[in-house]
Amino acid sequence: MVERRARRGCRVFEALVNYLDADPREASAELNAFYGLTPKPRPCEDGVVLYSTDTGTGWLCARALGVHLEEAGFRVEGPHRLRGFGLGPDRFEEGLMSVVDLVVPRIKRTKARGLRVYVNPTGGFKPEAAFLVLASALAGADRAYYVHEAFREVVELPLLPIKLVEELVEPVVKLGGEVPLHEAGKLLQLHGAALHVLKDRGLVEEAEGFLKLKAWVRELLKPVSELA
Repeated sequence: MVERRARRGCRVFEALVNYLDADPREASAELNAFYGLTPKPRPCEDGVVLYSTDTGTGWLCARALGVHLEEAGFRVEGPHRLRGFGLGPDRFEEGLMSVVDLVVPRIKRTKARGLRVYVNPTGGFKPEAAFLVLASALAGADRAYYVHEAFREVVELPLLPIKLVEELVEPVVKLGGEVPLHEAGKLLQLHGAALHVLKDRGLVEEAEGFLKLKAWVRELLKPVSELA
């Protein structure tokens, strides 16, 4: 397996790290964007948290990026593996949930410390990257950045101060987070909510005879003190 080569001392892994060290901006799209930021990232001051797709190649590359950045003087955490991320349609929902489980709490905790958070959505596929940026904005991240395909320069996207409209889900929260399906419409209407709106927005799901808030919604509603 490719993962077995993602370690120091392995010939393939050392060759990959040396390749990154020789010309990081040419060798890696992620590093090209990272080193192209203005002002430039500062070794010993700025930190990097790495997340990997749930593939052998993704893990190998993330591990190599981590070694390169550590040796360049940056504080590095991870990589953390996003389970189901990049494994196809059967695992798509799981991959998105991994973003909420692992990325969102980290951003919230970092922002609570008064630090700025920049998100690099370069790796992975466009739908997953779009969800990562959206979830990061909901969690309070400051900017997303990547190298633009057309003019090959780093662009920074300010993440608008959006938030989950808690008024939409508050009725479900008041009802304990789940409502029996056979009376969901009536109960929600009594609390000023419309069942079809919650479904259309993807905020709820039907499971085991109940209408429940989706797991990613529950995670985003948690205060920082309750995050893992």
